[in-house]
Formats: sequence, C-alpha cells, structure tokens
Amino acid sequence: MEKRTENFLKKTKIIFSDQITLPALLHKNEHRIYIIDENITMIHQDLISKITANEPTYILRATETNKNVKELMNLIGFLDQKLITRNHMVIAIGGGITTDLTGFAASIYKRGCGLILVPTSFLAMIDAAVGGKTGVNFKGIKNTLGTFYPADETYIVLDFLKSLPLEEIRNGWSECLKVAFISNSPLLNILETNKDKKLTREIIELAIEIKTDICTSDPFDMEIRRHLNLGHTFAHLLETALKNELSHGEAVAVGIRLAADFSSDLGYLDSDACNRIKHLLEFYDLSSRVNENSKTTLLDNAVDILNKDKKRTESGKLNLVLFRNIQQVFVKAIEIDVVLKILKKYL
Repeated sequence: MEKRTENFLKKTKIIFSDQITLPALLHKNEHRIYIIDENITMIHQDLISKITANEPTYILRATETNKNVKELMNLIGFLDQKLITRNHMVIAIGGGITTDLTGFAASIYKRGCGLILVPTSFLAMIDAAVGGKTGVNFKGIKNTLGTFYPADETYIVLDFLKSLPLEEIRNGWSECLKVAFISNSPLLNILETNKDKKLTREIIELAIEIKTDICTSDPFDMEIRRHLNLGHTFAHLLETALKNELSHGEAVAVGIRLAADFSSDLGYLDSDACNRIKHLLEFYDLSSRVNENSKTTLLDNAVDILNKDKKRTESGKLNLVLFRNIQQVFVKAIEIDVVLKILKKYL
C-alpha cells in the first residue's frame, strides 16, 4: 500500500471466520505492527506468539481508566520508536478499548496508517470495531477525543467468544438489543424468540449489518447515525459519575430503560411497547439498578458531566434518542434540568 488514497467514506471489509486462523490471514501484509490487549496475550498465548513472532508488538493494558491521552502518547511513541511508516498495517487485537485507542493512534500518526481490527469480545465485534469511530477519554469524560477512521479490514473470529466470561457476553447483548430496537430488521424477532439466549453467527452478522448500513449512510454522525446513541447519553453519565462501577453494557441497558420510560411519559411510546422493551432487557439479564449511594453521587455530578457531553447542543440542551415505537426512534433536544428529573424519577 504505497499511498493511502482511500477516503473516509470507505466501507470496511468484514471478514468472518469460525475458527482462529489469524496467522495465515494477517501475515499477508508485509509491513505490520501489533497492538494487543494483555488479557488476550495470556488467554491465547500460543496463538499470539505465532502471530507476533519477530514483529513489533505493543501490549496494551486495556482498562477504561487507561483509555486516555497518556496511553495514546505511549502508543504513538512506540510507533515512532519502531520507525512505522504509512505503508505499515497497524493491527489491533482486543476488545473495544483496544480497537478505539489503536484506531485513534493509526488515524493521526503520520496522517494515517493502514488499520486492521480483530475484536475479541461480543460487544467489540458488533459495536466498537464497526463504523469507524475511534476515541479516548479526556478528564474522565467518555470518548471526548477521537476521529472517524474506518479500518481497512475487520476480522470477526467467532472462536474468541468461547473464552469470554458471562459478564462480557451480557455486555454484548446490550448493544445487540440496541441496534435491534432502532432498525426494522429481523434481528429483534430472533432475539425475542431466542429462548436459550444462544449467541449465533446469524445474530452477530445481523447486528453488524444494521450498524454498517447506518454508518455508511451517515459516516460523520449528522443524522440517522445518531440513533445509535440510544441509551448512551445516560450510559456515559453513569460510567463517568460512578467511575465505571457499571460496565458499558450494563450502563447502556440502564440508559435504554430510562429512554423507554421517558418516551412513555411524554406519550410517544405506549405502555405495552415500553414493557416489551424492558422485558427483553430483563430476559438478557440487563436489569441493573443503581443503589441509593451511587444515585446520590450521580445526581451530584450530573450537570457538570452532561454539560461536557458530545451530544450537548449550542443552546445547552441534550440530544436524546427516544422511542416512538419498538424499532422506531428519533432524536429530541431536551433541557438538562428535564434530564435530571428523569434520572430522579426512574433511576
């Protein structure tokens, strides 16, 4: 790849594999560097040693508190130390923190290197590694800094799911339900009739298809892509105020429930549809509640955090995604004091 002539509207090539055959797939790129979640290096030690043999490799401590500018600069310093050029392919292997941070570094180093993402969690496969958003947290606020930079290729390797703990599968269900709620897709019916809560390739393919279609039609988050923020204004508030007491998936589930209750309050969503949404969240074990001490902490810090939210408008309102029906959502600008009332009433 002598020159990167692709524009920012390119569509990432999604490559599915049921089994972990990454060495053969990834070694086709002559110039490469690996950024790998340290948890993956321990769980899949033999695989990672085969992939990274004699290749420059950065082991990332992939935690939410480490997803910051300091770690971004450490990563860029490593790229510089290894004399990485624009002809190199930067390959990220890990969950959403790894793909977000690596994507950001690849997008700004020498104005853009090649990028391959290998998401290893359910949530990252259907969300973080799809759509081209990159980001790091700044002063504790989620993804304040970032770019739009679609990967050249994303490998969906289903075997990685076998080593995930139940909590990580549950996190993925949250984002999976979110995309099912916002799009007229058969995914919702599949999730409602999935009595054993079995995670299948079809479910992952449909979830990726929904997000890819939305992001391709609105790559810079100006119109319909905003629907992907369903539950996320509340979720980012919860994660920031409570210092990640809830996982991202749990926080998004709480946010979706709040959006459903508020939509019902405003008369947009009938009670049957509201209950159907909340029932599905509960079915997939996504009925997390915030205890009273945490609720107090959240409300005490809410105004400051919400004022720094990316979805805040010039007039000081927040763009919330609300329900008109299941699989029919819209964006409405809401005053911050009204958002606080929602939190006090429904949290």
